[in-house]
Amino acid sequence: MPLERICGRGVVFDLSAKKPNEPITAADLEKRAGGLRDGDIAVLRTDWTDRAWGTPAFWTDSPYLTRDAADWLVGRRVSAVVYDFVEEYAVRTPGFTGADCEVHHAILGAGIYNIEYVIGLGRIPGATTTIIALPLRLVGVESAPARVIALED
Repeated sequence: MPLERICGRGVVFDLSAKKPNEPITAADLEKRAGGLRDGDIAVLRTDWTDRAWGTPAFWTDSPYLTRDAADWLVGRRVSAVVYDFVEEYAVRTPGFTGADCEVHHAILGAGIYNIEYVIGLGRIPGATTTIIALPLRLVGVESAPARVIALED
């Protein structure tokens, strides 16, 4: 994994007003895209992980990304997306499979890295930050825990 794709300039999208089970659309992202450039890391902040981690509601009631929001991120050519919520609506459907996860397929299929379930995004003081994501190096898996650091600009 190239570190320059998961470490770099982050632009914070304050979506903290989103309610449980409320979609995050391309229009929501467009309204908050101030200064997003090719290669930036989109930091999508809802504060959901801070509020609900460890509860069943974390998985069933999270705000989520719509497919048009995923396509919007792909079209902006971000290098990674940081989430503090369950971005895929399909995971709340009994019996879902990976094939049902259209947001993941759109984003990962474009070579964009997902940095999921991050805590403390509300402590980032500004609209931009430097993100440093340091995943554990694990072999034969599709994901790994990571230490994610946001440095004040």
